[in-house]
Amino acid sequence: MLSWILTNLAELPSADCYLAIVGTHSEYEARKDISMAQIKNEAAYRAALKRIDELLKVVNDSTPSDDPNYLELDMISDMVAEYEEIHYPIS
Repeated sequence: MLSWILTNLAELPSADCYLAIVGTHSEYEARKDISMAQIKNEAAYRAALKRIDELLKVVNDSTPSDDPNYLELDMISDMVAEYEEIHYPIS
């Protein structure tokens, strides 16, 4: 299911992105040790970048590390970094 979500991330309303990707905090905690999903296409990559921009407006240095927005930002940022290493390597 997560691969479908990432494939169709650009079509999801941003309010639904958190729950679609991460789920509730307790759901995230229950599966955070599972290997991380990957962004598989350019549309999902662009949607992830857009979501990061939205999250940066509500997450700052004083945001607790267990805050759902912080957790989502952390997870999506890691996914974007991994995608960029493969598709936009710095030479």
